[in-house]
Amino acid sequence: VYYVGAGPNLTKARQGRLLTLGGVKVGFLAYTEVGPGFTYTREPQHWAATDELPGVVPARVDYVRDDIARLKQVADLVIVSFHWGKEYEHFPTPKQKLLGKTAVAAGADLVLGHHPHVLQGLSLGADGIIAYSLGNFIFDQTPEATRQGLILEAACDRHGVRQLRCTPLRIKDEQPQVAEGEEARRIMRMLATISQGLTE
Repeated sequence: VYYVGAGPNLTKARQGRLLTLGGVKVGFLAYTEVGPGFTYTREPQHWAATDELPGVVPARVDYVRDDIARLKQVADLVIVSFHWGKEYEHFPTPKQKLLGKTAVAAGADLVLGHHPHVLQGLSLGADGIIAYSLGNFIFDQTPEATRQGLILEAACDRHGVRQLRCTPLRIKDEQPQVAEGEEARRIMRMLATISQGLTE
């Protein structure tokens, strides 16, 4: 199992991962917001990697910009994962927007966010796609919004994302199921609503 966004020290954690998939060189990077509301285990650093300590890569604009630019020199595509945002909020925070736009401007083709436990909108820009949060997939939370999610399939070639397919899902008894009928339409209408204004 490959991992990304963590390592025995900050330098190694920021390296990312380069895989050749179907003849396409795909680079992967991952970051997490740290601090109150996210991680608490090692005060004051939390889970953040340092020069001497293992951990995760903090979601910092300079790290995002530099790491993507470096990886883009050897990768056809760059996919970035962020653990970010506010739980149970359908709209991204200003920091999420800044980090997502920074990633796309630096060369990321696809940005995938998680942590809010509910759906957040999509930004469908010409230079890259940002999925701020796909909601939950397998989880035991009970509020209705936390039992909704989205399967996002991206068809890519070495020039970027060529096609997206969004499949709405619901969680029943901690099991993901494809939503159907009016429930599926309701989830997709909500996605359209919360995505308004995110693409510039």
